[in-house]
Amino acid sequence: MKAVEKIFQKLFLPECDRLEGDVWGDNPKGKLQEYSQRVLRTGPHYQVLSREGPAHAAVFTVEVRAGEGRTARGRGRSRHEAERNAAAELLKHLGVEFR
Repeated sequence: MKAVEKIFQKLFLPECDRLEGDVWGDNPKGKLQEYSQRVLRTGPHYQVLSREGPAHAAVFTVEVRAGEGRTARGRGRSRHEAERNAAAELLKHLGVEFR
């Protein structure tokens, strides 16, 4: 694993630094995944806390956890939307811009 990490750092990280703009654009889950792995050395974990309302108009509440004590919640009309909102909220709390 250490050999792979060295190769990655030597070949790919310099290329990533040359990319212009935000590679993640409007993808807070992707940005949080990248930030968590790079800085916190762990991936984010999402948990559905609740699902309210009828099936055709459900509202999900999701909590995301990244590292020790770093959590945020998001709501949305789908699980995926709630996860995106939770990731965006956690990035905001961490001071990481994603747009």
